[in-house]
Amino acid sequence: MKISVIVPMFNSETFIVDCVNSILAQTFQDFELLLIDDCSIDGTVELIRSRYNDPRIRLVLNARKKMDWGSRNLGIQLARGEYVYFMDHDDVLFAGALETLWHGVEISGADTIHFNQYMHDTNGIGSKNPVETIYKIRDTAPPWKFVPEDVEWRLFHRDFTLQVMPWQKLIRRKFLIDYGIYFPPVWISSDSLLFFAELCLARKIFVVDGLGYVYRNNPKSQMHNDAEKQFQHSIENFLPFINYMEEIFSKDLVTPLSRELQLKYELKFFHDLNFYLARKIYSDGTPIEKIDSIINQRIKNGDLQNSKSVRMLFHMAVKSYISSNKEA
Repeated sequence: MKISVIVPMFNSETFIVDCVNSILAQTFQDFELLLIDDCSIDGTVELIRSRYNDPRIRLVLNARKKMDWGSRNLGIQLARGEYVYFMDHDDVLFAGALETLWHGVEISGADTIHFNQYMHDTNGIGSKNPVETIYKIRDTAPPWKFVPEDVEWRLFHRDFTLQVMPWQKLIRRKFLIDYGIYFPPVWISSDSLLFFAELCLARKIFVVDGLGYVYRNNPKSQMHNDAEKQFQHSIENFLPFINYMEEIFSKDLVTPLSRELQLKYELKFFHDLNFYLARKIYSDGTPIEKIDSIINQRIKNGDLQNSKSVRMLFHMAVKSYISSNKEA
C-alpha cells in the first residue's frame, strides 16, 4: 500500500462526511483511511458505521483521550502505507490531491512531498476565495537539493517559508519511524515541532506545483476563540517545546550554532506569543491577579523554569496594553 491517510476525530459529525467523501473520491486509489476517534460524545462513530462500508476505511476508537497529537502518533504506528498523510476532520481534499503528491514521490524519492498551495475557505465548499501560495523557494536552493548540511539555510533564510501544517505534506513513514519523529504533546505548535524535525532530519524535501487542500474555518473551535485557554496552554507548552527541540538536536545533524540560534528564535516566539495573549485576556476583562494565579499554578506544575522572568513578561504585556490605551 502506498498511502495511509490519518484523520483524528472528536465530535466531528458536522464535518466528517464531507472530509471522508473527499478522500474516497480521490483519483489515486492505492490508499487506506484511518479514522481515529478520540472519545467523541456526539454521533460521530455511529455516523461512520452507518454510512460507510468501504474496505479502505479503518475505524479506530481510542480507549481514553489522546488529543490530536496522540491520535496522529497512533496513526503512524498503525499505518500500512509507505507514506502517511494527515488531515483535519473539518477540511477536504481536491480530487487529484493524493495523485499529485504521489507523482512527487515518483519523480523525487523524497522523504516529504509538499503542496505549494492551499485554499482558505470560509464560505463553504466551492468558495471563490483566493488561493494562498505559501512557498517562496529561491532558485539558488531549490527543494530537490535540500540535504542535511543545508539545515542552517532552511531554518534561518528569510525567503524560506515552507508551511508547518501536516496537511500540506506527504511523509515517508519509515523516515518518521527510523528517526523516532512524533507529534509532541503540546497544545500549541505541535505541528511546527514536527515540521522542525522534518527540516533538520529529512534527506530530501520536494515541492509539487499544485492545489490540493481546502482549509475550512471552524468557528466552534474553543481554542480558536478562547484566549485565556490559549494563554494557559502556551505556558504549559514551554518546557515540552524546548525538550522536543533538544531531542531533535541530539541526532547530531545540526551544528551548535544552529542549535543556539534556533533556541533563541523559539524563545522569542514564546515571548511574543504570550505577550500578545496576556494583553488579549487582560483587555477581555481578566484581572492581573488571575493572570498571576495562572502563572503561579504553571510554576507549581513545573511548566516554567524562570518564574521571575516569566512573571515580568506578562506584567509588561499588561502594562503595555494599559499604556497604549491611555495614549489612544
